[in-house]
Amino acid sequence: MKLVLRREQMYGPVGHRAPTRQRLRIGADGEGRLTALDHHARTVSSTFDDFYEPAADASHTLYAAPAIRTSHDAVRVNTGTPLFMRAPGEATGSIALESAIDEMAWACGIDPLAFRLKNYAEVEPITGKPFSSKALRACYEQGAARFGWAKRSLQPRQMRDDAGLLVGWGMGTATFPALMFQAEARAAIRRDGTGAMEIGAHDMGQGAWTALAQIAAAGLGLDIDRVTFKAGTSDLPDAGIAGGSAHTATAGAAIHSAGAAVIAKLAALATGDERSPLFGAGNAGVVARDGKLFRRDDGNRGESYAEILARAGVADVEARGTGAPNPAAMEEYAMHAHGAVLAEVKVDPELGQVRVTRMVGAFAAGRIVNPHLVKSQLFGGAASRSGSRNC
Repeated sequence: MKLVLRREQMYGPVGHRAPTRQRLRIGADGEGRLTALDHHARTVSSTFDDFYEPAADASHTLYAAPAIRTSHDAVRVNTGTPLFMRAPGEATGSIALESAIDEMAWACGIDPLAFRLKNYAEVEPITGKPFSSKALRACYEQGAARFGWAKRSLQPRQMRDDAGLLVGWGMGTATFPALMFQAEARAAIRRDGTGAMEIGAHDMGQGAWTALAQIAAAGLGLDIDRVTFKAGTSDLPDAGIAGGSAHTATAGAAIHSAGAAVIAKLAALATGDERSPLFGAGNAGVVARDGKLFRRDDGNRGESYAEILARAGVADVEARGTGAPNPAAMEEYAMHAHGAVLAEVKVDPELGQVRVTRMVGAFAAGRIVNPHLVKSQLFGGAASRSGSRNC
């Protein structure tokens, strides 16, 4: 049975992004350094359930201020319950925060990028925790260089194109928490030298199965065309939710763990067999690549998976692995991805029409598994946010 929603049903019964009304109050000293930041967001929820768009949370992590306060309240209305939409909280909160930062930079007479660098947070402001990694300075530097930001005039309405349209240059900072959930995967290496990886992962078009299959192949030490990757059914090991920009990290960690576990079982067969060139390599260890195991201390001594399993007289070896956040690391570090986006818009001074003519984004998104998929995600995000801001 297949259910199809009518168009008008798309905007209520199945979730939507809640509207917000946000108020920011910002203080700065005579040198342009922030002294206080107060971000309040009023949002909407249904009369029968609780979901609050966490818009003000965007102010927790980006800018160094000795006093930060964020708060939320909600109005209940007779609609369906809002739900998690793309970047819940960050999408709505960042436009308010970044607009306020621009206003303060203008009031201080400081270039918007220079103002952000002056108030750069070396540790997470709301908690004082160090960041597990942060390359936002590099994003600012590389994005500005590619865009040509140094040519921007501090005064508005100074640039026009050949058609007489006003040209404006603006920028904003991107951030999103580096989340991770729990997942499990099952791996196998077969007697014919092929491998299998099974996980109940979801793919809604973001390319997860491609990236996860790549992680599976790397974890099993096989070419990707030698791996059977199975996903997408509920009878497979639980891969966790596909949300929060955490699916690759969560499911990928489980897949990597399962691959390491099955390689360890295969290595135990070889290093304990006197007939194997890997015999006695337990202390030195082995590495897996191209369907073979090699001694870690001697890359010339090794044998194929097929040879190991055939001599052991077994059809395959199987193992499971899990992925989960590290509580100790979460307690010690603030974990976020960062980016800088710079845009050029042209405005008809008579009609007020706005056109986005150029955008440059620089992102520190962690380890990139598949550049093609990430490029599509970044382009899609830029197009989506550009469209929402011009509505």
